[in-house]
Amino acid sequence: MARFKLENFMNNKKLFVALTLAGTCGLGAQATQIGTLLSEWNVVTSGNLTGVTDVQGNVYVGGNYTVANSTDIGTSDSNVMPAGNVSLAVAGNFSTGNPSHVNAGNAVVGGTVTGTINMNSGGTLTHGNPAALPSSPVAAITSASLYWSTLGANSSFSTANNQINFVCNNNQNVAVFNLTASQLFAQNQSLSLTAAAITKNIIINVSGTSVAEFNSENFLGAFTSWGSKVVFNFYQATTVSLPGSSLYGYIVAPGAAVTANSPIVGGVMASTLSTSSEVELSGTPCYSDLPDVPTTTPNVPAVPDASATALLLGIALSGAAALRHKLTR
Repeated sequence: MARFKLENFMNNKKLFVALTLAGTCGLGAQATQIGTLLSEWNVVTSGNLTGVTDVQGNVYVGGNYTVANSTDIGTSDSNVMPAGNVSLAVAGNFSTGNPSHVNAGNAVVGGTVTGTINMNSGGTLTHGNPAALPSSPVAAITSASLYWSTLGANSSFSTANNQINFVCNNNQNVAVFNLTASQLFAQNQSLSLTAAAITKNIIINVSGTSVAEFNSENFLGAFTSWGSKVVFNFYQATTVSLPGSSLYGYIVAPGAAVTANSPIVGGVMASTLSTSSEVELSGTPCYSDLPDVPTTTPNVPAVPDASATALLLGIALSGAAALRHKLTR
């Protein structure tokens, strides 16, 4: 269990996600808490979200959500979203040039709505009432990102012929890779993934403050079908620029301004997100085995989204060295 207690976090949604994961991923009866959060939210920002054309899953925005034309939310949720759930949560204001569409569940906007939100789901739109928002997942995901960054690598990668090959350990449910941003996004590089039979989830820890995709990386092998199980953890990043091809996996970059010109196939959690493309689901989200932050980690006080990342970075990094010898998973 993670140190952040989210008992009030939409209990019906947590139960639904856990049961869905158990049924579709062949796992146990209960997902980890962080696995449930990433499976629940396709996009999470602590600040603003700008320009995304389509989010196939659910969206939590800690700041304002602004789209010049229109956007579609929950386009792959319509057949599975239980009644009463929220697929669009915006703590600040929502602004859309043309009518935007919520295709599953309900929408809650803490501030004002400029433009039209069509509730194609038949759900309700609530605005001007911040108390109606679901609990923010920002702090818990930020904490998990910092914890994962302290994990020792248990799987290996190699480079050959301008291709980086990730090979998962056949004795680990969660494969962990550690590398730098320059290694990940080398010039004209392809990325290949080989999962083991035991592999459930993959964490790729990427160090570096300024992360930039060179141009168009090609994602090969299991990457194209594992976007729902892979996490790219840009735990140090302040900027992540993705101008090229689609990226397969859930981007976790709590302190970063993320920009993208092509689809992100998996999900994204960032300080801010600006994209002219979309955020897609890669099959049913299945992050159930991702490790939670140990309960022995010192408590971090609850803070507003706007300052959560900075405070957590300072506190969690100070204890990272003490944790390292305990991390054997």
